[in-house]
Amino acid sequence: MKKFTFLFALSMLVPTVSALAQTAPKAGKNYYVISKKTGECISESDGFLVPGTKSKVLEQMWTIETADASIPAYYVKNLKTGNYMQSCNASLDDKIQSGASPIPYYLGLSTSGDNSGYYWLSSTDCNNYSDNSLSPRGLNRSGAVDFVIAWHAGLTNGGSYWSFEEIDQTIVDSLLALEPQTPIEEPEDTIKSDGKTYFLISKQFGDYVADQNGKLVTTSLDQSQPIYWEIIDTNTDIPTYYIRNKVTGKYIQSCNLTKETQVSTGTKPVDYYIGTSASGNNAGYKWLSSVDCDNYRDNTQSPLGLNRHGSKQIVITWDAGLTNNGSYWTLQETPFNYEIKPFTPSAAVGSPTAVYNMQTPKGNYMNGDGTLSEKADGDNATWYFVGSNSGGGYNVVNLATGTPQPTASGADKWIVVENKTNGMTYYSFVASDNTTDTLTIGGENRIFFKLARSVFARHAQIYELPCGTTSGQYFTKVSLKGEGAPKNLTYPIRTQSGTDKASTQQNVVPSKAYSINALDKAKVIAGKEIQIDMTLFKAVSKSDALEVFVYFDWDRDGVFETVEQVIAEKTMQLLHTVPATAKDGRTRMRLRATDNGLSDAEDEVHGQVLDFEVEVTHDDAEFTVTARSNDPTRGSAVIEGDVAVATPYNGATFVCWKEGKRIVATRNTYTFKRDNNVELTAIFAADPNDPFGENVLTGIRKPSTINDQNVLVNVEVGHKKIVAKTAAKILKVNLYSATGALVRQASGNTISTEGLPQGAYILKVFTDKKDKSAKVLVK
Repeated sequence: MKKFTFLFALSMLVPTVSALAQTAPKAGKNYYVISKKTGECISESDGFLVPGTKSKVLEQMWTIETADASIPAYYVKNLKTGNYMQSCNASLDDKIQSGASPIPYYLGLSTSGDNSGYYWLSSTDCNNYSDNSLSPRGLNRSGAVDFVIAWHAGLTNGGSYWSFEEIDQTIVDSLLALEPQTPIEEPEDTIKSDGKTYFLISKQFGDYVADQNGKLVTTSLDQSQPIYWEIIDTNTDIPTYYIRNKVTGKYIQSCNLTKETQVSTGTKPVDYYIGTSASGNNAGYKWLSSVDCDNYRDNTQSPLGLNRHGSKQIVITWDAGLTNNGSYWTLQETPFNYEIKPFTPSAAVGSPTAVYNMQTPKGNYMNGDGTLSEKADGDNATWYFVGSNSGGGYNVVNLATGTPQPTASGADKWIVVENKTNGMTYYSFVASDNTTDTLTIGGENRIFFKLARSVFARHAQIYELPCGTTSGQYFTKVSLKGEGAPKNLTYPIRTQSGTDKASTQQNVVPSKAYSINALDKAKVIAGKEIQIDMTLFKAVSKSDALEVFVYFDWDRDGVFETVEQVIAEKTMQLLHTVPATAKDGRTRMRLRATDNGLSDAEDEVHGQVLDFEVEVTHDDAEFTVTARSNDPTRGSAVIEGDVAVATPYNGATFVCWKEGKRIVATRNTYTFKRDNNVELTAIFAADPNDPFGENVLTGIRKPSTINDQNVLVNVEVGHKKIVAKTAAKILKVNLYSATGALVRQASGNTISTEGLPQGAYILKVFTDKKDKSAKVLVK
């Protein structure tokens, strides 16, 4: 009776809801939802939406929550039960239910017809939910039963239109205060906050919460990850805590965010409530809600909390309702055994599996001989590490010496420690038996670890290929020559195309940032000077920020340890002395033109990186030049002093002189320098009327049959003999070696091959009509 009297008195103190004007619904406000047809309000009863005479009861009051501001769409939540209007995408006449899952609704205002100024309510999973001219499914006050049902919300369906009447918040608060409060049973506080360390483990996925660059993520159990958390009691009446990462020192920040937002960490402590679910399939597991979230102490009201995303390994804000498995966690006490691992340890001394360079803050390399160098000095600048901090420390082993670095006391175990200064993270090694003893090389003990080339990659001379993009600036000409270059390099070169006589310039416009030129290579002599000339596509201005570098790998280990920077201009020249210590054999030279400020040979490029092959030798003896014909039946090639002379015959045509794949001259006389060992080839094209003609590119000959000027000659290679058959009179038959030497001659049509080595030969048939040649194979 007292409660009834209080309600009556309350109604005298506040304005009645009927006095409130209809307004456009807004998120965060409370409303009656009133049928345009009957004037009744939507109420919730036993999990269904039903119409009822408007009363000042929470069952008829609904709060609007934003679901998707871009549509806009809203969740419509009952103030009595906390349940949401469920989907109306159902069969016509189906009763609309309420439930714990929020369903987005479109609240559309009709602008024409009898229902102008009233709203239709369609869940966004309905077809055409935002256009009432297309009669989408919507909420409808049934004309046959006392339920809200699914029906068309067309322009003329009056039962499907509603008004929103805002309810003053003081009325809502007064009614909520009269609701019987379900006592929240605080679970026994098993969280020890006296410096203990915990894992925070997802109940649904079993992975561990970590602090990664100021954001909460999840990961597998890994001692090298920041997955260690400290629970700090705030000492308030309601047990709340700060949750601090013991590796990064940062606190979990508020989860009172838009749903699906990734939760961050920061330097400011934030109060969190850690509740234990008392029922349902998450009973015994914990939810974590920052105290600025509504209903943070009551998971039956689905407060916002930490949630492991369903498809990504991140922690987000989401409802921590009774059935939201992703929002429940296990707090597992653990020793703080975080293992700093800025490198991957090797298993044993003498068996390196991962090798590193140790660099100072200035970028210098620490060497095993106690020095610093600007460039990585091979094995001397390469290190590996054996052991662990928790196992007593690491052996720090230089690849060149093969022995662990000793501590001041003569021990060989070091502890790696992490240091942070002015936002910079670096590492140091301190002796396991004396923390004041720090590993120092070249006066420096601050270390950055950089993965070095593996032993195999260096011995196999495997080069790292830079990534990047083209910029419109590139090399159009490159040459390597000089006293120290007995064989020059030219880029681009002319190459033969698909016809005997044609040639084409090698394409230099890059389709990608990196390429290797394999069409020509240089030979250089150790200890002598070489000259490298370079031409760029465009002129260079100061504003271009273009830098040009030339790198060499003189020790043939796959690492460009020598670098020369050239002032960037359209045409450039570099004089460089090949080191006397350069190793004999094949190596590389790398050219780099970039405007991104990066200078290492393997760095990303914005421009072009171009590699060339170079052969290194210590031999500077007298050089030889040889010449040969591509087909001795078409022409001869001889050396006369410093001139190569090509003479075609049998109707053939001289095409060019080639050195390897490179065309060096197109005239039949070619003057050369005896500054390198050269093998020249004279290229002849066959007489176009010769049926035995061979394409100088393909090497494919026509069938061994001559049919010219009514002369038909068939060539048959038999056992120990070759027979030429023709209706014309055969005067003689000659057989030549592949080099053009006459090896056999016969006055008839048959020539013996007995005693000849296997191989290819040239048969020339002399007739009274015409002389013809064919290539034959003696087996």
